[in-house]
Amino acid sequence: MELKTAIKAKTKVVNCVERKDFTAKVEKQYQSIKKLVGNGIKDCDTGLDECKTLYSDRYELIASPFFRALFWIVGFLALIGNLVTNLVTVREMFRDYKSNAVVNSSKRYVKRASNFFIFNLTISDFLMGVYLLGVVCQSASYSGRYCFVDKEWRSSNLCSMLGTIAVLSSEASVFIMASMSTFRLVAIYKPFLARTMEFKWIVLVAILCWLFSLVLAFLPWIPLKSGYFVSQVWYPNTYFETHTIYKNDLIDMANEISGSNSSLQSWFKVKETILSTLKYNEIKGEFGFYSETSVCIPSFYLSTFEGGWEYNISFITLNFTFFIYMVVVYVLVYKKATVRMFPHFSRKIQIKKCKKEFLDFW
Repeated sequence: MELKTAIKAKTKVVNCVERKDFTAKVEKQYQSIKKLVGNGIKDCDTGLDECKTLYSDRYELIASPFFRALFWIVGFLALIGNLVTNLVTVREMFRDYKSNAVVNSSKRYVKRASNFFIFNLTISDFLMGVYLLGVVCQSASYSGRYCFVDKEWRSSNLCSMLGTIAVLSSEASVFIMASMSTFRLVAIYKPFLARTMEFKWIVLVAILCWLFSLVLAFLPWIPLKSGYFVSQVWYPNTYFETHTIYKNDLIDMANEISGSNSSLQSWFKVKETILSTLKYNEIKGEFGFYSETSVCIPSFYLSTFEGGWEYNISFITLNFTFFIYMVVVYVLVYKKATVRMFPHFSRKIQIKKCKKEFLDFW
């Protein structure tokens, strides 16, 4: 069957090691270089005619030396700092448990609950360190040749897993800090309620924070019938001018093959139609929520034509809402602290707590 959308693009692999060398050689063979540069096809054997993206360039997964150094420094600090804080917090919690101290005051209860929230917060921040070091280690292994493995990397399960860890860490931190802020607000305005509240409710809140974070982070892994989270497909072929095909273009191609005019058919059916008809071409990977960038984090600046843009907007809205909520909570805490018995002392403590919360949030 002859496809109307098929474009027989035949290009040669040029042996070139520098971008300028590539340009000089291709000019002698082709009239338009624009068809070769950035078209998703590696015309250079090193792939140097491709891969200029938001965070990467043709040589490095993380193009900026400053950000590469930042990933190493912050990653190690996040791992070591949060590990030490976690151990200290656990020791303090265990010491309180061994002492069999009865929680009979608002102050003691608040301390116990705060330690538990901090324990969970150190775990979420530790995961961010795992993500940062995972990405920068991969960047080091691809150094000098990143463009040649760009598609393999971004469509890999490892990249998606690192992106999942980053989202899990950030969302868990946001939920836990919002819960901690709420508890502090209650402890200040309703100390009797804080004193009588059972500790199991604090544990339940922390568990819900992790469950919601897990759902948000792993939802893009679910292979939905609509292919909602898929935006592009890595499909080496001779029918398009590029090997990176938009999902809608592949759907149109499948419709033309099957003679269907429906744009609502299953994404699984689309792939099956393409692969069963064009047996010599293989779909090597899909680019979705965690594959938009080389550092495997979601791109929050998508157009409405790209897959999963509503989900991205929901993340921005959710995090911004929690940020505003925590600002309001700490303004109320600060105001209450300034009218207590020792206003100057309380004010300094609350300002210090507010600063710590906002640093954790960012």
